[in-house]
Amino acid sequence: MSVGMLGPVQAGDLSQSIERHINQRTWGRIHRLAVEVEDDLVLIRGWAPTYYMKQLAIQGALEALEHDDFTHLQVDIDVATDLPHPAP
Repeated sequence: MSVGMLGPVQAGDLSQSIERHINQRTWGRIHRLAVEVEDDLVLIRGWAPTYYMKQLAIQGALEALEHDDFTHLQVDIDVATDLPHPAP
């Protein structure tokens, strides 16, 4: 089933499932993790301390989406040794 065919509750469940998979795969090391599901697009945002953690996050998202062939995955995870400071 395409994500676009999901209702708001199911899209929210999918978002939580993806976030849970990412947290399990990365041991919670993706900071400011946000997962948004809109139509056929899944957008993942956050900060990773290493490229390896970013790779693990992508793998976790793909595992969560393995039964959905119609989803487009956009990963916007920045890699930085120092996390950005919150805006004043």
